[in-house]
Amino acid sequence: MKIERGMSEAIQAAAAWRNLRRYRVPLLRFLMGASFALSIFLAEAGISDLLLARDERCIQVVQQRRLAGDPERECLPNLARDVLKALNRGFFILVEEPASPATYWAIMAAIYGLVGGLAAQLRGRAGVAAFAIVHLLFLAMQSFLAYVAVYIVRIG
Repeated sequence: MKIERGMSEAIQAAAAWRNLRRYRVPLLRFLMGASFALSIFLAEAGISDLLLARDERCIQVVQQRRLAGDPERECLPNLARDVLKALNRGFFILVEEPASPATYWAIMAAIYGLVGGLAAQLRGRAGVAAFAIVHLLFLAMQSFLAYVAVYIVRIG
């Protein structure tokens, strides 16, 4: 009786392992794509945060001079500042200044991770191309939101 019971458990375990192997490759692809997308997003957000801080310091120095010049000529232009804000805050550019940028970074990282994981399900270079296209569309949309955020009422 024990032997039969042990055999049936082994057969069930083997069947479960076969089912798990079927989902292993897509799951690994998803995790690799998500980690790739997360690393790209976090690197861009961190670099843009550093550049925005440098630009704010430059604007302060220019405004404190006796004969203050145009900050847009000596520091970053407005368009570059809008693109950097879009990289830093993502789709939450319309929300008032965050209590912690980590909240928006976490939400945008989850969105980018999901997009990267789904793009990784495509074969070969098609997945990288799909992620690059979606990333550029995200960046264009976020930059547009950063540009028009000056002209609309903010949420918050």
